[in-house]
Amino acid sequence: MAEALRVFVDSADDLTCIGVAHDGQAAVDQALSLRPDVVLMDLNLPRMSGVEATRRILASGLPISVVAITTFVNEEHLEPAFVSGVSGFILKDSTPEEVIIAVRAAARSSVVLSSAVRDSLLARAGRRPGESSTGSDPWSLTPREVEVLALLARGCDNRELSRQLTISEATVKAHMGRLMAKAGVTNRVHLVVRAIQEGIVSVKVTHPVTAHTASPHG
Repeated sequence: MAEALRVFVDSADDLTCIGVAHDGQAAVDQALSLRPDVVLMDLNLPRMSGVEATRRILASGLPISVVAITTFVNEEHLEPAFVSGVSGFILKDSTPEEVIIAVRAAARSSVVLSSAVRDSLLARAGRRPGESSTGSDPWSLTPREVEVLALLARGCDNRELSRQLTISEATVKAHMGRLMAKAGVTNRVHLVVRAIQEGIVSVKVTHPVTAHTASPHG
């Protein structure tokens, strides 16, 4: 699996695989040493779990995005990874194109959700996208916060949010902080997951791997 991912990444002209680790501790050591833009993290690793390795990598404060790779889409596997701060999920049977698009999206700090994960979240919520369990807004969002959350769920990073809403990036960050406080989460991916679960946002995926509506090269 690791060698396949290396081949997938290196097949893209704009991406280079700079290291491969075969256990969680080695993943942490290499990430802190090599400082990649994106780590593709198998959650089922020896010596240290992928979730714990993710926590340690992100706790370093380095500008690294971690995309979790898994076979499972049940809550037992998803929730701990989202809490750890992963930028999203792709499945182990993803195609080379799907892996490449996911890496590019994560490098832009966009939310990365495979369609299978998104569908699993919606199924557990027991409702259709855009339909909250109470029929009302459970977070008491302002109209501007709804706009920010909708664009975030579509994969926009802070710069894209700033441009589309004609506000400063500082204002975007302020909105993000308030949204995460209302959702009771600590990272933007977990925020989107909560919004999907509550039926606050409708994620229309234009590609089976990311929630980004723009060109993968954008």
